[in-house]
Amino acid sequence: GEGELPIEVWPWIKMETSQGVSALNMLDQTYTVNLDLQLSWEDPQFIEEMQSEKWQNELEQKRKELSWGWQEMMKYTAWHPHVVIENANQLYEKECWYHVDEEANVVHWRCRLYGTFFEQFELNNFPFDKQLLSVYMRSTYDQKYV
Repeated sequence: GEGELPIEVWPWIKMETSQGVSALNMLDQTYTVNLDLQLSWEDPQFIEEMQSEKWQNELEQKRKELSWGWQEMMKYTAWHPHVVIENANQLYEKECWYHVDEEANVVHWRCRLYGTFFEQFELNNFPFDKQLLSVYMRSTYDQKYV
């Protein structure tokens, strides 16, 4: 609402080092990699709502009607920062899930991704170059709110 502070979202990204970068394309200026992405934010109001009898009853109803579990209910009811990865050429969600830390009033949304990303390669000493690989994210919400 009006006058509220923006919601602060804490991103965390880990590139899968076990499988590493699976492709580099110097011509297209792209790299392909597996990523773990986690977004976290404080949401004590939602956590309180989630603990309510009303929310629990709705979860039970959805479980009976639609075979929903807790994760599906979270996708349906929890706020999400609607992050897009701007330098993604192709992006596939392998699996995504919510985790709630009730003690800290923090909601975590985590996703395993596989994708191809644009990157301006800086090659000066081929084949011994080192390159930082970037992932550019932003929320689709106005910056006033996120």
